Amino acid sequence: MKKIWNLRVSFWLRIIVLFCGILVNVSIINNYRNVSSDFVQDYIASYSFRSGGALYGENIAKLSKEILGFSGIKNFHPPFNTLLFLPLSIIKQHTLLWVLFQ
Repeated sequence: MKKIWNLRVSFWLRIIVLFCGILVNVSIINNYRNVSSDFVQDYIASYSFRSGGALYGENIAKLSKEILGFSGIKNFHPPFNTLLFLPLSIIKQHTLLWVLFQ
C-alpha cells in the first residue's frame, strides 16, 4: 500500500514540476517575441546605470517604454554585462543599430 502511495505522489509531483516548467518557458518565449536579442537588455541596463538608475526592476521597464516604445523587457544578465555595454550606451540606440548593421 505504501509503495503505491509513493508512486502516486511521485507521479503527481512530476506532473506539477512539468506544468511549472511549461509556464516558465511560455513566459520566456513571450518576452522573446518582443525582443529577440540580448543586446537590448544590456543596452537598456547600461543606459539606466549611466543615468543613475537601477539595473533591475521597474526602472528597466520604464526605460524600455521610453526608448523602445514598449515595455516588458526584463534584465536577467549579471551586472558585469552592464559595464561592458557602458561605452555603447552613450550613443543613441537607433544610431548604434544603424552603425552595427550597415
